[in-house]
Amino acid sequence: SEQSLLIVDPETGIILSGRLDDYVKLKDENQKPFVVEVKSTKSISYQKNASKEHVMQLQPYLLGTQCQTGYIIYVEKNTMNIKSFEVPFDWNIFRELMKRARVLHGHLINNLLPPAEAKENPDMKWQCQYMCPYTDECSNNLNVTKDEKTVVEPPTTDDKGVEFKEI
Repeated sequence: SEQSLLIVDPETGIILSGRLDDYVKLKDENQKPFVVEVKSTKSISYQKNASKEHVMQLQPYLLGTQCQTGYIIYVEKNTMNIKSFEVPFDWNIFRELMKRARVLHGHLINNLLPPAEAKENPDMKWQCQYMCPYTDECSNNLNVTKDEKTVVEPPTTDDKGVEFKEI
């Protein structure tokens, strides 16, 4: 079942929040628990590996649940066929995620747009067209304060009483 998770950066107090899709703990004591993250896709035939973004998303879930391994499962929307990838916890990927979070946090508290990562990375550029609410400002190199756009702050508590693990 879906579970909320908060991770607090001890150096900066930055809070990473998320909702992992499943935490699986088997009755067999010899089996280690694991995290499952499910993603929908048009076609699994193109999914040769778990995407970097999804692997990065899984890292705090693994750390927060103290799992060594997780699985990213891609579900094809029309056929419900699946493809899964085992993903181990990786400190280097987690550190990269925290570095990005610190940069983003610094820009947000100073009311500045963060660096245009997707615009500068060919593998991420599609996000500019389909996901980003700042496309016009970014294309024109404008700086827009966060007060001019909707910013969702991470929750500090879970309304369902789920226990958070802090690191």
